[in-house]
Amino acid sequence: MKKILSLLLLLSFLTAGKNSVLLLIPGIQQLKEGKYLTGFLLSAGFASCVGMALWKNSEGYEYYDLYLKATVVEDVIRYREMAEEKFRERNYFIAAAAGIWLIHLIDLRTSDKKGVSLDVWISQNFTAFRLSFNF
Repeated sequence: MKKILSLLLLLSFLTAGKNSVLLLIPGIQQLKEGKYLTGFLLSAGFASCVGMALWKNSEGYEYYDLYLKATVVEDVIRYREMAEEKFRERNYFIAAAAGIWLIHLIDLRTSDKKGVSLDVWISQNFTAFRLSFNF
């Protein structure tokens, strides 16, 4: 019962209004405003980037542990390079997530102003995609 009450309290806090914590999560406010495609793309993109960053971080540490345990010089070099590659890939996903979050903030900042908007368009057969800022 205590867990349910704390969950309900948390949900009421998160949905408390325009200045809520949900503004920090890309796509949620757009979904609440009825911009479903933009909200879905921002949410899915951000979640995917964060998930991939966590996965690449985990892989990087697995190779780093193998690097620390390796005794043959060739293995040491190979595991070190693999660990560095996985950490580099992690950093790319973190940068992509930050970019998505920035697009989210721009959209929040400009969605209330007349003549300024963020539009997302995908063709019916999913062969074309356009993201445009109108000022």
